[in-house]
This record gives sequence, C-alpha cells and structure tokens, in this order.
Amino acid sequence: SSCQEKGIDYYVVVALIERGSKYQWDASGDNGNSKGYMQIYEKWHLDRMEEEGVTDLYNPYGNIRVGLNFIYELSDAGETNYHYVLMSYNMGESRAKEFFAKGIYSTEYSTEILQRALEIQQEIQE
Repeated sequence: SSCQEKGIDYYVVVALIERGSKYQWDASGDNGNSKGYMQIYEKWHLDRMEEEGVTDLYNPYGNIRVGLNFIYELSDAGETNYHYVLMSYNMGESRAKEFFAKGIYSTEYSTEILQRALEIQQEIQE
C-alpha cells in the first residue's frame, strides 16, 4: 500500500479520514476550501497536487495521495511523532511548532485520532 511505501501508520490515516470526512469522498469544509476524504485545503497544497499529478481533490485516490505526501513530509520521512504530525495537519506546521515550543505536545484532536487509530486496529485484528 501507499502507507507502507512511505512508512506511515495506516490506522492513523484511516482515523484521520473518519474524523475529517466520515469517509465521504465529496466532503467539504472550511467554506469549501478543504476537500475530500482527507480534507485537503487546496490553496496550500497546489505544489503537492502538481507533484502527485492530482487535479481534483474529490478524486478519492488523488486526495489520499496528496494527504499521504503531506503526512510523509511532516513525519520527516519516518521519524514520526504522530502528535506533531496531526497537530500540523490540523492547524498548520507553524502553529504546531509554537505549541511544541511552549511545551504543549498534544491536542484534543491529535489525542482523539491516535486513540481512534488504536481502536480501529484492534477491531480489524480481532
């Protein structure tokens, strides 16, 4: 899978999609700016879309490719602190860095997604 290739935790991605879009490929948020499964905020990711050859963020496969590209970049190609990754994904990397500088290493958002990722993993493995 694309997750394995990039060393990204599959269950974290599933939990993020569930939280972001409830698995609705055509979901939109932020006044229509955040699109699709992984709620990609289009104007911040135009270069990434081009890099992945994605023109339509409502295409599920393209949406996930762009989202994984972003997570991979945030995770320093494998050195992954998922709280940092998820905080950056949710609020932007500069704000996440500000939180970390103040000694705040998780948010309700990052904690809930990581908790849900564990639940999904347990459900699948039962």
